[in-house]
Amino acid sequence: MFMVMMAFASTCGSLVSNLIGAGNINCVPGTIRQHIRIAYAFVLPFAIFFALFPKLILSVYTDMPELQEAAVPSLWVLCSAYLFLVPANVYFQSVSGTGNTRTALALEMITLVVYTCYITYIVAYLKLDVAFAWTSEIVYSIGILVLCYFYMKKGTWSLKKI
Repeated sequence: MFMVMMAFASTCGSLVSNLIGAGNINCVPGTIRQHIRIAYAFVLPFAIFFALFPKLILSVYTDMPELQEAAVPSLWVLCSAYLFLVPANVYFQSVSGTGNTRTALALEMITLVVYTCYITYIVAYLKLDVAFAWTSEIVYSIGILVLCYFYMKKGTWSLKKI
């Protein structure tokens, strides 16, 4: 699922760059929305299948029933994370596609600080189950999505001269 999602996100970043270069800045928001929809069309069926039949999927990795049973909650969390990861990665790649790599780096660093603090708190201090630790993917994706969405919405990227 991850590779499919990243393929659409990366393609969107390239198209954003091409659209800007061709002077079609007004087409960028629609391209982003279209890539999110298409990526969901490919990723969500897999995520739903994995969530409905977790032991079938986990049996590919282990034949130990106890380990399969223990891994089901983590798999569910990861499947649900794709609801946020798809638009987050498309928007992040779109920010990179604007050519403003310093801004992309800054947004990523801000998100990673929050992500690292969250995972440290969940694992080191609260000592919660591993499935809760995987909720860090949701925290990361929401963080990067919000930052990148507002950056793209703000529109100052269209004034950037490379």
